[in-house]
Amino acid sequence: QVECINPALGTPFDPSRQEALRSEFGGEFVTEVLEFGYAINGRVLYPARVAVGQQADFVDDVGISHSSIDLDKPPDNGDV
Repeated sequence: QVECINPALGTPFDPSRQEALRSEFGGEFVTEVLEFGYAINGRVLYPARVAVGQQADFVDDVGISHSSIDLDKPPDNGDV
């Protein structure tokens, strides 16, 4: 059975199933999935390639960097 390895953003980095291609601020959480990985019958054939950083520093599927958003401040023209 083929399994796609697609780690959720903000989850802890798992070196047994993921390969960190970029590390930001010495973090240990997945901040971006660069390539999906694949496993067959639980055996990793190709690890997911990810960027790691601090838990709050991730880019979502539409390209918004969540480390740069201040939720307590209303957006101005530069933030939109």
